[in-house]
Amino acid sequence: MPRPGYEEENDVREDDDLLSRFDPEVRAELFERLSSKTITEAHLVQLYRLHAAVPEERDADSVAELLDATRSMEADEFKSWIDDRIQRWKDQ
Repeated sequence: MPRPGYEEENDVREDDDLLSRFDPEVRAELFERLSSKTITEAHLVQLYRLHAAVPEERDADSVAELLDATRSMEADEFKSWIDDRIQRWKDQ
């Protein structure tokens, strides 16, 4: 039996520092998806790259729509998709 006050470690806590860089609404959406394992740490890193590069992609609705649209992508495919999206934004 764990000692009083002990909290079990989980994978999401490792990402708290990166999660803290997102707005609270976005952070809540990402935390939920990480907890349910619909995204991974690798997806989170790519989302942060997009978040940092494209101001229009920073609100919770945009992030939710993006994650819904890319739901079945593996991390490598998602990275390529994010690379293309950032490049298109730079080319505007």
